[in-house]
Amino acid sequence: MIDSDNLTNSIKVPEKEKKGFWMKCNIEKINVSAGRYAQIEITIDTNSPKNENVLLKLSFEFNVKDQELEWIVSSEGLENKKAKVDEISELLIPSKNREISGTYSFPGGKPYTFKINILTPKSAVINDSAKVKIESILEADPIQHANCEVLINLVATIVALKTQVGKEVEVARDLGNKIKQNKIDYVFSILVPGETSKLKGYVFVETIQPDRILSFIKNVKGIKGVVKGEMEISEIMHYLTPKAAVETLQVGNFVELVDGPFKGERGRIIEIDPANDKIVVELTESLVPIPITVKAGSVRVIEKE
Repeated sequence: MIDSDNLTNSIKVPEKEKKGFWMKCNIEKINVSAGRYAQIEITIDTNSPKNENVLLKLSFEFNVKDQELEWIVSSEGLENKKAKVDEISELLIPSKNREISGTYSFPGGKPYTFKINILTPKSAVINDSAKVKIESILEADPIQHANCEVLINLVATIVALKTQVGKEVEVARDLGNKIKQNKIDYVFSILVPGETSKLKGYVFVETIQPDRILSFIKNVKGIKGVVKGEMEISEIMHYLTPKAAVETLQVGNFVELVDGPFKGERGRIIEIDPANDKIVVELTESLVPIPITVKAGSVRVIEKE
C-alpha cells in the first residue's frame, strides 16, 4: 500500500534559494551601559559572481537628555576603494545629527558579513536611546536596495566590588551615605548577598555609568578593588535572594541558640519543620536532654554531623 502522505512529502520541491540583492541585521534591539559598544552584524549578498559596489547609508534618530554628547561610529570588515579608506570612523553629535554614507566593494559569490560598532557616551543617562537605520543600495542597479533598523537603549549594569569579608554591609552603608551626601544620580542601588549566601566579600553596584565607579568608591574603607567586567542583575539574583534559614540546617547538626530564653545553650537538631521554618533542638548540656521547638533563624551551626 502506498502511503499518500509520504509520497506527497517525497516529491516536495525544496524551497528556492533567496534570489536578488538582500541585506539583514543580526539584532533589532541592543541594551548597553554608558561608555560601551553596541555592535551590529550586517550581512549583504549581492547575488553576483563578481565584486559589486554598494552604497551604505547610516541614519540616526536620537532620544537623549544631553544633545552634545559624542557617539562614535566605526566598522569592521568594510573596504572603500574609491575613497581609499578601509573602514567607517565617524563622530556623531545628536544636536548636529547627520547621515553617514559611503560606497564599499563587496565580494561576489557568497554573502558577506561586516560589523558596525557604536560607542555610547560615557556620561549618557538611563533610557537615552538611538535608533539606527542602515540602508544599502546596489550601485549597478539602484532599484535593488534593502534596509534594517536597530534600537540602542542605555540601561543600568552591575559592577562587583571586592570587599573585606565581614565588611559587606558596612561598605554598602557608607556607599549609600555617599550617594545621599553627593546627590549621585548614576548609581541606582547597592546590593549585598544575604548572610546565608556563599558569596562573601562582594558588594554589587547598579549603575548606568560603570566608568565612574572608581571615583565613586574612592576613600570608602573596606573596599579592596573593582572586579573587571560588568554583568546583568539576572546573573547575580541567586546570590541576592535570601534562603529560608531552615534550608541551611540538617538533622544531626550541633547548634548554639543565639536568641530567646535559651540563648547560649547548645544542642542537637532532631527534627526540621520546613513549612513553618522551625526546628526541634535537643539541649545536650542539661542533666536530662530537653527537646525544644525554636525558629530556624535563632540558631547557629557549630558542628555538622
